[in-house]
Amino acid sequence: MSLGQLCLAAKQSASDNPTYNQAMNRPDADGFKDAMDAELGTLMDMKSWVINTRTKGMNVFGSTWAFKVKRFPNRTINKLKVCLCACRDQQIEGVDGFDTYTPVVNFSTVCLLLVMSIRLGWSLAQINYKAAFDDAAVEEEIYVEMPQ
Repeated sequence: MSLGQLCLAAKQSASDNPTYNQAMNRPDADGFKDAMDAELGTLMDMKSWVINTRTKGMNVFGSTWAFKVKRFPNRTINKLKVCLCACRDQQIEGVDGFDTYTPVVNFSTVCLLLVMSIRLGWSLAQINYKAAFDDAAVEEEIYVEMPQ
């Protein structure tokens, strides 16, 4: 199988990004529940937050769970991933902070870099950084409500 075929084979289907209700009604829902517990455990271990009582004047963002089914190139399930995401689309730049986006890499960019590394003979290394965004420095106080 060529690299191009591998990149195409790794594309996700709509069922690989289920909503909360869809994830909880799948046959592998226990795997998603375990991933949710692991995500909360990671956030607690990193001391990402403290629990506060809501007061008047607090700008509180909602939050949601993002679910992802990661697959091997042959389409079998590799792992179930869950991420707790703050709904910062409600953020007002300059009031709730100054960075209103988080840069992420596009999958096609990764494929391009892999092809370039093969063609140019570059050596490759892999780093798996769990909770990379949670480790970023934040200067403002951000209040987030747990999802339903």
